Amino acid sequence: MFWAPGMDLDSLISTKENLQRDLSNYSFLISIGMSLGPAIGSMSVAAVGTRYSFFLSALIMMVGFAIGVLLMKRRQFFKEKTQRQ
Repeated sequence: MFWAPGMDLDSLISTKENLQRDLSNYSFLISIGMSLGPAIGSMSVAAVGTRYSFFLSALIMMVGFAIGVLLMKRRQFFKEKTQRQ
């Protein structure tokens, strides 16, 4: 659901010289997230219960979103490309 749009966004953010490296890093990090997600979810259910595990999941998602926004703002190439459109 998010792999293809993420690859497209990564290709917008990356420079031509770094595109292959950035796409590989993105694929690696998505794979790590898909592997660790169920483990973290199971531990959070065991630790805080079912209801609060969703709050913990939302908190983790918000931290990741904030980091992503900060990283995108730092990329001059992305700024120039979005201003032209």
